[in-house]
Amino acid sequence: EVEKGVLFPLLGGDLAISLARVRTTCRLGGERVSADLLRSLIDAQLTGKGLQDIISYDLSSVGHLQRFLYIIDNSGEWAGWEPIIRVAKHQGRRGVKLPI
Repeated sequence: EVEKGVLFPLLGGDLAISLARVRTTCRLGGERVSADLLRSLIDAQLTGKGLQDIISYDLSSVGHLQRFLYIIDNSGEWAGWEPIIRVAKHQGRRGVKLPI
């Protein structure tokens, strides 16, 4: 929590960019920015935007998780897509591709 509240903001930019900077700085930075940390941040972003039951992800690479966090965090307002995705899901259209 101290890292997220104190260290990452000192690096500037948004959370995804700060994490990328920490990860590439040194070996310890690479260890601190783990896949588990990124998944918890992604889950928090999805919950905060009301998308936790709408969007699921299955990414194994830390780099892909960082990119996904960046997309969720910086791609604008997701609220307008929620009803469209829910209708598509209700109609059995699995694997709906979002315009990302």
